[in-house]
This record gives sequence, structure tokens and C-alpha cells, in this order.
Amino acid sequence: QITDSINPIHEDGCMALRNRSWLRYEIGERVSDRTLHLRIVENSGEGTFCNEWICAKDIVKVLDIKSRFSGNDLNRFMGFSDLNTGGFVLAIFAHLGLVCKKDGQFYERVAHSSFRGAVEERLNN
Repeated sequence: QITDSINPIHEDGCMALRNRSWLRYEIGERVSDRTLHLRIVENSGEGTFCNEWICAKDIVKVLDIKSRFSGNDLNRFMGFSDLNTGGFVLAIFAHLGLVCKKDGQFYERVAHSSFRGAVEERLNN
């Protein structure tokens, strides 16, 4: 029997991009296909966010579209209805070492990085 449940496998936290709030997030693995997912579970500040599971592959696809991007790009391409979510996801990806600040408010992918690799590294430490 195939199930679409997502089991949390890692929980962590990081500062939002503007250092105004602390984010707590979970990484989960879908039982049926072992894909990794991310969700924001808490924000110490006032900014609202989407707390649904987001497939990591979908986020990476968006980040591969442009050489530099901001949280607004994630909002636009992924259809987040809440404007904070893209920036919060970007902060988590920076915390995981998958993106780094390029200039101003823009970020770029870290070469040869993978979401699964970053997660496995954290699970092994």
C-alpha cells in the first residue's frame, strides 16, 4: 500500500534573512517515494508563512532558473500566497549551505551542493 505521508527526519532553526526573527523548520521524507520536503513550523517574529510541506526538488528547480535570486523570486515561481515564505525558505537554504549571498538582497546556488547531501550531513553529525 502506497502512502503519501511525510515523516519528519530533522528539525532545526535559523535566523531569517533580515535577522529579525528565528525560524524553526522541519525536513521530512515522503514515505512513498523518499523525496525530501521542507516546512516552516515556527517564526518568533510577526511575519506569517506557509506551514505546508514543500518538495525540496521544486525549490531547487526554481533556484536553477536564475543565476541570482531573492525570496521574491521563490514567491513568484512557486506561487506562495504569503510574501514572507520565499524569504524564509531562502534563509533555511542559506543555513543548510545550499545558497550564499551574492550582492545586496540577492543569493546564488552553492556549486555542487544538494539538499539531500546537506540533510545527510546534519543527520550524521
